[in-house]
Amino acid sequence: MSLPEIVMVTLNKIRPNPWRDFVLNPIDAAEVALLEASIDSTKEFWVGVYGRKVPGGFVELAFGHNRLEAAKNKKRTSIPIAVRELTDEEMLVRMVKENEQSDLSFRIALEAVSAAVRALAEGKIGVPAPERTNPASIRYAPSFVPDKKPTSGTVPEVPYTASTLAVFLGGAYATENKGHKEPQHSVKAALAVLEAIERKVIVDDKVVTPARFDGMPVTAISTEAHRMIKQHERLQMAQTKTAEQITEYNAGVAENARLVKEAEKVLEDAQIAKNLADAAAKRDKENKEKEEQKRLTKDALDAAEEEAKEARKDLVIYEREGSAKIKEAEEEQKREEKKAAYENILSGVHSVVGVANRTAEEHGAFYEKVRTLSKKDITLSDRQRVITAFQEAAVRCERLGNLMEVSLKGLTKIKREKK
Repeated sequence: MSLPEIVMVTLNKIRPNPWRDFVLNPIDAAEVALLEASIDSTKEFWVGVYGRKVPGGFVELAFGHNRLEAAKNKKRTSIPIAVRELTDEEMLVRMVKENEQSDLSFRIALEAVSAAVRALAEGKIGVPAPERTNPASIRYAPSFVPDKKPTSGTVPEVPYTASTLAVFLGGAYATENKGHKEPQHSVKAALAVLEAIERKVIVDDKVVTPARFDGMPVTAISTEAHRMIKQHERLQMAQTKTAEQITEYNAGVAENARLVKEAEKVLEDAQIAKNLADAAAKRDKENKEKEEQKRLTKDALDAAEEEAKEARKDLVIYEREGSAKIKEAEEEQKREEKKAAYENILSGVHSVVGVANRTAEEHGAFYEKVRTLSKKDITLSDRQRVITAFQEAAVRCERLGNLMEVSLKGLTKIKREKK
């Protein structure tokens, strides 16, 4: 390894070690105050402060973060750093080794164990494979909970135990026991507290933090942390049971609500079906009423038509009868008129017949006179004169008879033509 290069680095270009955790192991204000007092008087104050260059012109400190804080408080603008090439594993090892103490503080151990497990999960370091042991003692990085394997198939299983971590950390973190390295109380305490933090253990209505164990002997921290975890598990079990009961109750409520909703839906569907049926029945009734109305209307129309037909027939008959009566009346009138007209003619006929009858009667009396006269003795000349008178009378009577015959024949012909 090449010698480091001492470089004056401005404070704004200095970054902390990537494995440094200021939450688990915050800056020690008391130590910073002591460092501030000795920063000007101690010549070797900055000796052994190492770092590495990273992109962007920055330098990451391997350790010496309290001294950096003292320099900031003293308004220094730059400090000397021994810069050399360091891997992530070397940065972690230097941080761990620098903070090793015979009486290792709990916060330093907490930071070292957390950083080692994180580096193990990221593949930055390696630890020995766990020997045959209780599965409850095996953990899988990056988790601190025993037997909690990664749930994702893409995350590899990286097992470790308190003993394998102690082997990697070495120094004050491990102790020899019959040729085997076993973890110190500080490692066991750190794993127990980190497990409690990961489980989000609640004590006195507060989530457990490292501050709860500050001032407590390291030998007692592991026992206390495990007690808190067990208490938390019991509480969780009770809460889980209660949650399950609540879930079951809520499920029952939800099921009842679902059944009620289904029943309401059934009732709604039934009501809709009833409404549809009522509407259909109403339409059917209306249609039947319309059909009945149509039938009654048709029957009425048919009856009216029949009555109209009968009326038309009666009218025709009446018209015929009326026409016949009118015709008969007209004919009767004509006959009466003819009769009245013929009365005048008849009086003439009667007159003519009377004259003819009287004439005949008179002729009879005249004939008797002529017959009586012929028996008397009259002269030949008178006899001739009487004969001549009869002959002339006969001629006139013949002419009168012919005239009467012609007149009567003509009257008969006229009657026939009129008919």
